[in-house]
Amino acid sequence: MTAPGVASPPVRWGATIADVPKLVFRVPATALLASGLTAICVTPMALAEPVLSVLYLLPLGFAWWVARTRTTATPERLVTRTAFGGRVVAWDEVRSLKVGEKGGLSAVVADDELVELPAVKLAHLPALAAVSGGRVDDPVARAKALAEAEEARAEAEAEAEAEAVEAAESTEPTETTEPTDQVSPEQVKKDTADAGQSTEQSTEQSTGQSTGQSPAKPVAKPADEV
Repeated sequence: MTAPGVASPPVRWGATIADVPKLVFRVPATALLASGLTAICVTPMALAEPVLSVLYLLPLGFAWWVARTRTTATPERLVTRTAFGGRVVAWDEVRSLKVGEKGGLSAVVADDELVELPAVKLAHLPALAAVSGGRVDDPVARAKALAEAEEARAEAEAEAEAEAVEAAESTEPTETTEPTDQVSPEQVKKDTADAGQSTEQSTEQSTGQSTGQSPAKPVAKPADEV
């Protein structure tokens, strides 16, 4: 804690929680509205019966509890203060932090003794871990770091797999298929007939040459008379 009359060191622009000299966790000041409303409700009864003026102790006691209850965290120690007491615990004495049923935090010290940290909730754990200088583990930051590492590993595996696929595609020979001309059925029949005629002519020529006779000339037949 800062000694009386000594100003706290200025906080630089863009500083983090770790750069703050101390953190103060306290009950929100808006809770004092409940004390004021209670005092207003008690006033008619106190005016009617002076003996009932003792009811003013209720809102005054609640206001005292709101103003006094707090937990101050510095890089060296924790200072707790309640309505009628308080305690100072060094960070070296803190073994761990325990979450209560309503989300409040307690410091576990020697012999498993619990020291309640007033106004400190589970949502304040990252800030409390930062101001402790690493003496308290921050599960949120640890989970975030593990998630980032897992994401980086998945991205590296995906990139390696993509590079392997590209390398395999570059080494495979490219097969080119020449387009084939499509032939219609009529063209096939015509080609077959031409091939048959050429085969018959070649057969007749070879037969005539083997017998020594010239091929017979076609004789024109006279037309029938009517």
